[in-house]
Amino acid sequence: MKDRIVGIETEYGILPILSNDFSFHRFIENGGKVYLETAGNHPEYAAPECIGPTAAALYDAAGDILMNRLFEGSGYELHRLNADEDGTHFGSHENYSVPNELMKNAKRIGYTIPFIAPFLVTRQIFAGAGYYFHGEFRVSQRSNAINFLRSLETHDRRRAIVNEKNEPHASTCARLHLILGDSNMCEYANALKLATTCMVLDMAEEHLEVPIKFYDPVEALHNISGFEWVVTANNGTIHAVDVQRLYLDMARRFYGRADLATSYYLDEWERVLDVLKEEPRSLAGELEWPTKLAILDGLDEEDRFDAHLRWHNIDPKKSLYHELRRKGEIRTCFDEKKIKRASHYPPQNTRAYLRGKFVRRFPRDGEPRIVIDWTRIGSLEMPDPFDTYERYISEMDKLVKGLL
Repeated sequence: MKDRIVGIETEYGILPILSNDFSFHRFIENGGKVYLETAGNHPEYAAPECIGPTAAALYDAAGDILMNRLFEGSGYELHRLNADEDGTHFGSHENYSVPNELMKNAKRIGYTIPFIAPFLVTRQIFAGAGYYFHGEFRVSQRSNAINFLRSLETHDRRRAIVNEKNEPHASTCARLHLILGDSNMCEYANALKLATTCMVLDMAEEHLEVPIKFYDPVEALHNISGFEWVVTANNGTIHAVDVQRLYLDMARRFYGRADLATSYYLDEWERVLDVLKEEPRSLAGELEWPTKLAILDGLDEEDRFDAHLRWHNIDPKKSLYHELRRKGEIRTCFDEKKIKRASHYPPQNTRAYLRGKFVRRFPRDGEPRIVIDWTRIGSLEMPDPFDTYERYISEMDKLVKGLL
């Protein structure tokens, strides 16, 4: 895979409803950011800039530790999920660096969206978190909140498969913003989702032939979530697994003798698709929706939504996911020490490195009297997310001393 900046913004459900006097909005020592999403008054964690899908999955998992730390002793319960019992939706927004011309050139984006759309629509068969709502189980929590193929909006009924807002937070690359995905508790499903998406973007950037087009991508997205996995395409009908195979086969030809990380994800992609076609429930413990379905099948109707909510609780003492993880019944990608470290320290190979160092060195009992955001710390400009800006450390130290 190409080097690509990847990161996820995770909105958390919270119980009870957050009081108006609870507020926070700051960058944190791992280079990410925590804040209240004003549109819904719920907490959000934006992971730091990571290179590649594995690091992005690690720093996404670290968000749960950070949020638990932030809300410790507050009386609130946080859930990593995309829809609650009332149908309120919470986003899991994926960000991928892409060439500047892709988002600025109408022809390029006009090619890219049709290329990636069938992959994204069918990706939920292994990336869906599972959703139990009013007696019905669905593959994805997020799919039914999506109503367009492309849009500039992220809220209400204008949500789209591909969000086209132009907020790159960089000058050296653009940002592709995807808001159709589920928040995954399962690290493996999350990493596979991010890795396969990176591979499809690699191919799209090389202008490979569009492998398939759907008659109605949004309708297909909704239907697949409801276990209708045969989709109407431009040349007839096709099973969702076979759509994924088209992209997998194209990726194997595209990469040829791939590096170790790419080969691993290609092999896992193929293995998962083979099982999904024949016996998807046997992927319980690896993928999220089969795991959750296996849990709910053994419960009475009145206990199912409670179990669904317990699964998504991010407090390890209360979480059903964490209970199964401790028992070794969940496939993991990272041990607890690695995730905890990622909650404290930034990636060492992106501009998050300098941002995290600044937050760590500045005293915690005050607010910085300088502007800090994704692209700058005071007068220190950081337009390239791939640059660590380590050369700025002495200047940053001077900034810190001036604030003490």
